[in-house]
Amino acid sequence: MVTEAAGTGKPVYVQRLKGNSRRLARFQELMQERGATRPFAGKLESWTYAPINDTEVVASAIRRALHIETKA
Repeated sequence: MVTEAAGTGKPVYVQRLKGNSRRLARFQELMQERGATRPFAGKLESWTYAPINDTEVVASAIRRALHIETKA
């Protein structure tokens, strides 16, 4: 759900969940590095970032891996 919210370009607050999932911790770290999320510390702030939509990046990687050419 964080990914969908980050696609809006609007501030996204997150709250870490209990547990030790390295995969989830790394995902949250990357989203924060990209400026999309911040931990909620009890007050609302406003910030901006480029909306995250990696669909075309992933599609491009798949096309390259499959040697599929696209017509521009």
